[in-house]
Amino acid sequence: MLLLCIGCASTDAPSRPVPSPRVEPEASAPRANAASEHHEVHDERDDRTRVAGSTVGVVEGVRIQGRGELAIHTHGGDAAQIAGASFEVVNEREVPVTIELVGARWLTGVSCEPPREERAPLKLAGMALRPGLVEGATTVEIPARSTGTIGVGHEAREAYQGWCERFATAVTFAVGGQRIEVIAEHEVQREEPLRE
Repeated sequence: MLLLCIGCASTDAPSRPVPSPRVEPEASAPRANAASEHHEVHDERDDRTRVAGSTVGVVEGVRIQGRGELAIHTHGGDAAQIAGASFEVVNEREVPVTIELVGARWLTGVSCEPPREERAPLKLAGMALRPGLVEGATTVEIPARSTGTIGVGHEAREAYQGWCERFATAVTFAVGGQRIEVIAEHEVQREEPLRE
């Protein structure tokens, strides 16, 4: 029997499987302990927060790390409004990579649980490399061997911190045709009103 490989450089070259995309917990956030699972780490480089419920997605030399937004509201007042999230992209490839925006979901968690319960799909406003404005674009290009932060805009969602509620934006990206969902947990703080 003769096997014919159309478009192959060599008929005796072993085939190499393409690695599957994978998602990992946020490695740079402190590990949770039994007393409290919610931790916030402020990143001085781009004024975003990294929270333990965020994840990191990896696709063949491209690493996408969820970064939440900081939102504050007053106790007894209106909820904070969150209308986007940030994602740090590290491109270790020797060529530029195009990141495509596919979809997004709003996630919540109660009683200090990680935000994994889907509340609603989100209407997207687009994405841009920071510090650019989000104006409807659905793709961005990250240069070879570089790091960039992507801002993803979506319809505003209310986030009210009653007691240990957690909120996140889960975004599905496509990298070279492979889809991966990455979670950016937001830090929502409640302030007490001033008393006279």
